[in-house]
Parts: sequence; C-alpha cells; structure tokens
Amino acid sequence: MSIELSFKRFFYIGLGIAIVLFLFWQRAVLSPFLFAMIFAYVFNPLISLFSNRLRIPRVISILLVYLLLIISAVIVTLLLSKLLTNEIGNISKNFSVFSHTLQKEVSILPSWAQPYVKDSIEDFSDKQFIDTANFLTIPQFAKVFTGFINIFAFLFSAFFFLKDYRKMINIFLEGLPSDYEKKSRTLLSEINKVLSRYLRGQIILILTMSTMLYITFSLIGVKYALTIAIISSLFEIVPIIGPIAAAFFGGFVVLISGGVTLLPLNVLEATVLTIGIYYITRLLQDYLILPVIIGNATRLHPLIVLFSVLVGERVYGILGVLLAVPLVATLKLIYEFLVKEFIEVPEKKIREN
Repeated sequence: MSIELSFKRFFYIGLGIAIVLFLFWQRAVLSPFLFAMIFAYVFNPLISLFSNRLRIPRVISILLVYLLLIISAVIVTLLLSKLLTNEIGNISKNFSVFSHTLQKEVSILPSWAQPYVKDSIEDFSDKQFIDTANFLTIPQFAKVFTGFINIFAFLFSAFFFLKDYRKMINIFLEGLPSDYEKKSRTLLSEINKVLSRYLRGQIILILTMSTMLYITFSLIGVKYALTIAIISSLFEIVPIIGPIAAAFFGGFVVLISGGVTLLPLNVLEATVLTIGIYYITRLLQDYLILPVIIGNATRLHPLIVLFSVLVGERVYGILGVLLAVPLVATLKLIYEFLVKEFIEVPEKKIREN
C-alpha cells in the first residue's frame, strides 16, 4: 500500500511538472486564454449578480456583459481617442525639441565628457520617446488576421470559462484520488480568493489612480493630463517598479512640456510638485485603498514580488509582469498545501503511532 501511494504521489507530481513544461513551451499560444481567465475572474461576480439575483439565465448574462463592454469601449473610444492621439503627438514633438536643446547644451560640459553625452542623447533621440507614426499605423494583413484570431479565441474561451467554470473544476477534481478531492477543493477555494481579490483590486486601482491623477493635474494646469494619468495608472499595476516609472514619466513630461499653467511655478518647481503628487497618491493607495480592496491578499515579501516581476517580464513580457505576483502567490499556496499533506501530516501520524 505504501509503495502504491508513493507511486501515485510521484505520478501526480511528474504530471504537474510535465503540464507546466508544456505550458511554458506553448506560452505564445496561451495569451488569449490567459486574458480570458483574467476576464472571467474580474467579471464573474457581475454575471453571478445578473443570473442569481436578477434571475437572468447565465448565458444571457454573459452576452449582456459582452454587449455592455462593447458599448462602453465604443463610447470611450469616440470620446477619448482623438484627444489622446493629439496629446501623444504633442508630447512626441516636445520630446524632440527637448532632445535638440540638450544636444546644444552639451558644450557646457567638460571636453572629455562631451562625446559620450552627445552619443547617449542621439541614441535616445533616435529611439523616440513616443513614435506616433507607429502608434497610429495599420499593421500588415498577417498581423491583423492573427489579431482577429486572438480576439476570437479570447471571447470564445472567456464565454466558456464564465459559463462552465464549475464543470471544469469538477472534472479536474474527479480525476484526483478520492482522499485528496475534498482537500483540493479547499485549496482551489483559497487560490480563487487570492486571484479574484488581486485581479479585481488591480482593475479598481487603475481606475482610482487615473481618476485621482487626472483631477489633480487638471486643477494645477498640467498639460496632457489625460495621457499622463492613463499611462501612469497602467504603470502602477507593476509592483515596486511601476510607481517609480510612473513618477518618472509624469515628471519628465511636465519638464519637457514647460511646467504647469495655473500656478506661478517655474519648470523645475512644477516637476518637483508633479513627483510630490505621485508620492501623495501612492500614500493614499498604500494606506487607504489597498488595505480595503486587496488587503494582504498575496502575503509575499517585497523581494519575492520584485524577483517574480523581473522573471515574469523575461519569460512572458508584459503579460508575465501582470501575472507574476498572483502566480507566485498561487504557487506559495500549493507549496504550503504539499508541505502540510506530505510532510507535516505523515510526521504527526508517526509521532502518534
């Protein structure tokens, strides 16, 4: 019996490793499905509200949410796309002027440092801060076709994740040994709490951060307040590194755009004020918003968070950055479960015997 049980344990561990390796090798194909899972986590409560409270069939509820999201996306695009495009174009022009000014001011540096600084400025300028041409250019047909396939895969898989997620979980659990089915349900429930709280919290943080920054920047007369607020809020979802990058981005745009218009401040003072606003909004997040929305959902040390974000970016790009923290938190829960089941519980039984 002991040999048979050990074999089963090694079999399921090996199967889990094989699945992880397969998913890693096929990670390029997984993107729409991963986005669909995120979508399902975020919007499942709304669909459950429609189906359970309002007594609307779940399939109709999913289609209704799809319709609401499409209408919202169209309205937001019509209202903001032209303004964002103009602001991005103006930021790009300001950056070009700023880089040319820097090149002219290189002469005030020591002669030995001038070639190095000049080359650095030229390399940075050639990369372009924001390339509006590429931002607005229509991709080639093959890329458009691939994009449509990915969108279809996302919508299709999200629909079935929302519709049949309970069936999928039951099928998975029924394949496990009967001894572990109940414990696995408890583990999946804990994982679901962590992922849903974290992912929904990130969506709320994006909305609150962009709103706070846009209102504050508009009140003091920051140019391109809408673009700065939206891009900064997207930076903010990246732990540790994101807030620093957002403050740098906002301060830099204020610097190259000439400061603020509604306060008697010079460019340097306006830049410092902008960075101070980022610091204050971050404090509001850390002490008011985050504890309420996310709480201590992941329970990870900051060093582990930073390491997981860097590894996620290297392995999976932007999507890896977004999923690194919840994935590591999930692995932590699984590790604690395995330690409890395969080490602590057997040792306790040995001591009792």
